[in-house]
Amino acid sequence: MGERASDKIEQVPPYVIAMVTCDSIYVDPTTGKKSLLGVFSAVCARSFPVRIGQLCLYVAMTDGRGVTPFTIRLVDGEEERDPIFQMQGEIIFTDPRMVAELITGMVNIEFPEAGEYRLPFLACNTLLMERRIVIAGSPEAPDA
Repeated sequence: MGERASDKIEQVPPYVIAMVTCDSIYVDPTTGKKSLLGVFSAVCARSFPVRIGQLCLYVAMTDGRGVTPFTIRLVDGEEERDPIFQMQGEIIFTDPRMVAELITGMVNIEFPEAGEYRLPFLACNTLLMERRIVIAGSPEAPDA
C-alpha cells in the first residue's frame, strides 16, 4: 500500500531562538535546566595551531514539525579547508510549540591559524543560524 499525502509531515525548518558557544554546559539533574558556562565568541592564542580542550554549542529552537534532520559544522571563514568538526542528527518535534534544545560538545578542536571561523547550523538543508568565532594571536594569551 502506498503512502498517503496526509501520512507525511511537511519538512519545515524550525525557528532558532538561541545559538551560543561556551566552554561547558551544566544540566541540573532535578530540573533539566541548562547553565552555559564560559560563554565566548573569541579566543586568543600564543601560537598556532591551537587546540581547545572543549567547545560546547547550545541551540534552542521551536516551530519544528516531526523528524527534523540537522547538520552542524565548524569551518574556516572562507571554507578553504575541510570542516574541523561536522555532526549530523535528527531532532523530533512532537508539537510545533515545543522548544527543542540541542547540546553538542566538541573535544580537542584544533584551529590551524588565526582568523575567523564559523559554526553554521542547518536544518532541513536550510541555513538557520551561524555563530562566528574569532581566533586571534597574542603573545600574552593564556594557554588554551
